[in-house]
Amino acid sequence: MSVPPAVPHNSLASSSLVMDTDFAATVNKNKDKLDDMQVVMKKNKKNKKKVIVGATENAVFKGVCKKSVVCVSRLEPGTTADIVRDHLISNSIDVLSCYDLNNTDSSRFTRVRVCVPLYDLDRVLSPDMWPKGVTVRPWVFKTRNNVSTDNTDLRHGYDDAE
Repeated sequence: MSVPPAVPHNSLASSSLVMDTDFAATVNKNKDKLDDMQVVMKKNKKNKKKVIVGATENAVFKGVCKKSVVCVSRLEPGTTADIVRDHLISNSIDVLSCYDLNNTDSSRFTRVRVCVPLYDLDRVLSPDMWPKGVTVRPWVFKTRNNVSTDNTDLRHGYDDAE
């Protein structure tokens, strides 16, 4: 009793194609084996949902914007969150919160945690916004498993409110 082949005779699996480094040469050598094949085209997705984000400020109701949190570090010692907040506000950036971070890593510089609306994030991450030497990076939130009950951990990486 013979078992029928799992793959049709005219497929690539049963026809031993000769592969060259030159694609055109490979196609010409194997043209007789490729006659029964079809080119598979990618289907276009027609149901793409369009999402917009409101921009007007003179509506009778308000929306809630998404927030972004960044860490501003390598600030000169003595630089406070109020100084950083005033700098951002003077550059027309809405500041939702700004905290001094306990500087246990080094006494050579200080760090500040800043929360801004998502629509201002590109401007906050612009190098032209900051003095030379200052670094700004996205805030890395700790997972719940790694957070102790000490409040300093909450201010350094995990906060449900933001």
